[in-house]
Amino acid sequence: MSLFDDFAAERHFEGRTRFLLGLARSLPALADRQPEDQVSGCEAKTWLRVAVVDDKLDLHGDSEARIVKGLMALLFSLYQGQPLALARHIDARAEFERVGLAQFLSPSRANGLYAMLAKIHGELD
Repeated sequence: MSLFDDFAAERHFEGRTRFLLGLARSLPALADRQPEDQVSGCEAKTWLRVAVVDDKLDLHGDSEARIVKGLMALLFSLYQGQPLALARHIDARAEFERVGLAQFLSPSRANGLYAMLAKIHGELD
């Protein structure tokens, strides 16, 4: 079962929020935040570092907002360690729709999530 399935199993707003806050605790802090890592389009200050190591994605990030950090962990579950050839074909937006993530998020949180996704895909090209 994927983290997206676990998220979908939470039917109520409070349960989904608790789930994302728990995911936020699972991501280590990004100790050396660099200006180039900052994600524009996020309401809260958010940093995302996308690297390729041995042809696989290596993602690290942090945010001042725990919900955003939880969303980041959810997004990382799709991409972390994936070979570039496979990562280019992951349809994260379809996963967001499948589990009702877009309906759960405020417009500003959704914009931040899509900005993180764009930063990941910007490194895949």
